[in-house]
Amino acid sequence: GYAYGTIQPSLIFRFSDLPSGQNNIPKQVAQLCESLPSFDDDNRFSHGSLVINLAEAPAALITILDYLNHYSGDNRFTPIQVFEEGKSLCFAIPTLSPAMADFNFKNITHLLSIMGKGLKQDEISSFLANNKSKARAFLPRGTNAVGFIQAASKHKIPFKIFNQNHIIFGYGTGSSIFNSSMTDQESVIGVTLAKSKVDTNRLLKFSGFPVAQQTPVRKIEDALQFAEKIGFPLVLKPGSEEQGRGVFANITNEVELKECFDQASESYSHLILERFVTGFSYRVQIHDGTVIDAWKMIPPFVIGDGKLSVGELIDIENAKPDRNAINGSMKPIPLDEVTSKNLRKLGLTLKSIPSIGEKVTLAETSNESRGGTSENFFQFLHPKNAELCADAAKTLGLKVAGVDIVSEDGSKQWRENNTIICEINSQPELGNFTRHPHLYHDLLEKIPESHVIIKLKISNKYKIINLNIFNKTKSEIVIKCTPSHLLNHGCPTQYFDEILFERDVSVEEQKKINAIISSVPSNRP
Repeated sequence: GYAYGTIQPSLIFRFSDLPSGQNNIPKQVAQLCESLPSFDDDNRFSHGSLVINLAEAPAALITILDYLNHYSGDNRFTPIQVFEEGKSLCFAIPTLSPAMADFNFKNITHLLSIMGKGLKQDEISSFLANNKSKARAFLPRGTNAVGFIQAASKHKIPFKIFNQNHIIFGYGTGSSIFNSSMTDQESVIGVTLAKSKVDTNRLLKFSGFPVAQQTPVRKIEDALQFAEKIGFPLVLKPGSEEQGRGVFANITNEVELKECFDQASESYSHLILERFVTGFSYRVQIHDGTVIDAWKMIPPFVIGDGKLSVGELIDIENAKPDRNAINGSMKPIPLDEVTSKNLRKLGLTLKSIPSIGEKVTLAETSNESRGGTSENFFQFLHPKNAELCADAAKTLGLKVAGVDIVSEDGSKQWRENNTIICEINSQPELGNFTRHPHLYHDLLEKIPESHVIIKLKISNKYKIINLNIFNKTKSEIVIKCTPSHLLNHGCPTQYFDEILFERDVSVEEQKKINAIISSVPSNRP
């Protein structure tokens, strides 16, 4: 629960004197600390006037846990509080998931117990990779969730990670449930339509929007017949996939079409074939009928230096921190058949050495999830193109949408510029929070602004903890709990307006509770 004024739950560790005969523990802890991927934080610990030795086992062990939590994708928004309680040294670690922090701590103690056998660095690396994979199950999926949590923490908006797909922001009548960038105010019809590229294309076509000529194909004969009817080049893609997965673009002949169809059919049963439209891809972000941002999407590429091969240049590009951030949206360039196929069309292989300054485009698609990059285009987007995208999202009944268009030049109006609407995403990827914080703030501000009155009533006579903090009919919430519950689990809510102690709560218990429990109201604008 919430303790010591944090804006996220905390896990509290208490260390007493180490038992005799275990003097090797500090050495093992130090050794493990040096073996783990660290991250710098000058404000990792907040200990006031308390003097602590960071090299001693308790602080070193908590540092290891902080490393491991961070490596697993955790976010800690405030320092680790250090304090004394009787003869114990205590650490309160803010975390997105106390269950994950507990999982990591148990694995650390297991690792320490077997370090005496002489673990090698590759064994520790294997342990870290396995631990990270399992720990991620405690956290929400995707970069959008991380961005919303960071935005909420900045404005001290309460948040609850309900499961890997859903986060609840706020309490009572002021609460809202998010699934990635989709809110509980979204249209079910709109979301359903957007998930089908065929239905989206048909509805937009019936509504007068510019779209590519398209048909679903189940057999290669269907694909060849469509190709004969409209000609090449073509695009083959799954009917309901995201992030550019399974897309074969700029197919130029029947042999290539058969090859792509065979490959796509191994993974997808519903395929779409459509005319390939030349131009740049743009992602236009819509909130409540208004364009709030736009990006020009750039396919992955490398620039030759006359010395290194294409494969070596890709390795250098993939090693950049932006492509390997724990919660980043930009991913490494995949070294797969799609990349190799595109190189073959250019007459190249991974071993080819481009000349100095030669640009080698590695894919026909520009999704960041497949190695693409983006540049902000908001100020250059033509007003008529912005209107087109907003109208398309409204036609599908979507409040939040990412509209993808293909255009020779997005700064010129669509009627004169060979522009089509490629697809509409009802759960658009908003990108890295540090690059696009306003997108996350904008959506969170759409949560009904309602300050819910929360009262804590504390008594030893209560048997059951009364919680109804996410009941959307409640504008006033009374939480009944025992002193032991608050002392052991923290406050159930980030803020409260009033704390009421019954007469059966001792003065000593009241002092302890007041020392731990703080109310942190929102500073939402």
